[in-house]
Amino acid sequence: AVHQAVQAVHGPYPVRAIKLWALGLVALVLLGVVALAARGAATPWAAAGAGMVGAALALQPMTADSPLLGLKTETLAMAFVFPGLVASAASARAQGWRRSGLAGLSGLAFGLAIATKQTYALVPVFVACCLMASMGSTSRALDFARAALPAATLGCVLPLASMAALFALQGRANEFLGNLLIYPAVYGGPAEGDAMQRAAWKAAALASDLARTPAPALLALAGAVMAWSQRPRLWTEEEAAAWGAVAALLLGIALSPIYCAYHLLPVWLLLAALGGLTWARLARSPASPSASSAALPATLLLVLATLHVSQVWWTEGGRRGGRPDAGATPAMTADALAGSRTGWVLGMWPEFYVQRGLLPASGILYPWALPGTPDNPLFRRPDPNSPWAPWLAAAQARNLAQLYRDFEHTPPDVVALVEPLARHPGSDRQADVPGLDRWLMQRCLEAPPLRDGNGRPTRLFDC
Repeated sequence: AVHQAVQAVHGPYPVRAIKLWALGLVALVLLGVVALAARGAATPWAAAGAGMVGAALALQPMTADSPLLGLKTETLAMAFVFPGLVASAASARAQGWRRSGLAGLSGLAFGLAIATKQTYALVPVFVACCLMASMGSTSRALDFARAALPAATLGCVLPLASMAALFALQGRANEFLGNLLIYPAVYGGPAEGDAMQRAAWKAAALASDLARTPAPALLALAGAVMAWSQRPRLWTEEEAAAWGAVAALLLGIALSPIYCAYHLLPVWLLLAALGGLTWARLARSPASPSASSAALPATLLLVLATLHVSQVWWTEGGRRGGRPDAGATPAMTADALAGSRTGWVLGMWPEFYVQRGLLPASGILYPWALPGTPDNPLFRRPDPNSPWAPWLAAAQARNLAQLYRDFEHTPPDVVALVEPLARHPGSDRQADVPGLDRWLMQRCLEAPPLRDGNGRPTRLFDC
């Protein structure tokens, strides 16, 4: 939806505009980090220092892995999660109608995050539990539950209920339910190894990714140790809410059938905010220097992180000018593809478009959106007797019809078929998508093959 909004304003697939909107979304999320971190400070100077430390820590993983700066669903969802955390922490301190109002606002923000990415449904549950656990007495926790939870629940439900009503008014209620339920049902390819092996692989991958930029996690854990060691334990509402969200997102990663590094981005952002809250906690210590002098190193950290972001922007993440494809000859890259303005890839290879200056000929960009494609590491076809199979078949049939309508409107000059994602092993067709072989035979000539960015064999067609 965000990509579609950008294209509605700037035209089809404007790469520079998409980058600008992506950085704008990153800036919005950084404001959320700053707001949450600054809420734990006792003075304006300490708040400024805590906010800058949080923002600098949040930029570290994104500049270390430049694709994290892209226009991602995770970043958009976190733009809603941070206001929800700030409002829920404020509701825990408030009383009366103000508590209910802030809880409703927090629920609305969390509901928007859930509408963006369903796996965030655990976040408000864990946040509420951690806030109640931090209150120190059962009576206070029950008072909070009675006043805040009904309003927060109503706010959470409102975005999805509104979307369902809009689809129902258009006679598309089944499509809404299908879109909501199909993706979790088909996400993740065939499992390899037993459950313990998969858990060990995922834990090792998580540890490796966290170790690339350890500062956010280390500062967050330092603050947790400081709070835990105090008697009585002194958790701020912001810390309790943020740790609840961290626990919910880590559980979501653990339950997910696959893991990619960008799944950890929301956790990194929350740990960065907790690192800023640790800075604010240190600023409250009697042994700490003055808050104004402590803000100076925080400013330096943020300036250095921002300079790194600008370097990532101008060098395309260190890949200015692009890289030739593995297995592609310079003549093919320079001549066979020169001057082409539209292309289409059946496979997961977005660099194919960017490195050649091609516009996608269709908005159907993922292989599992089309019938006939094989299972892959990100997609598994549901059992034919399951309730999800008819919904998936209906969605893929709509996508197939849309693909050929797109091809009539913007015929591709180049088509690339990533073989493991385009056809089943042993198939004698170019692709197992219905009708695609016939379309290629009528309009295209096969060019020398190449390999995609992951080294997979890919067939190329000039059309």
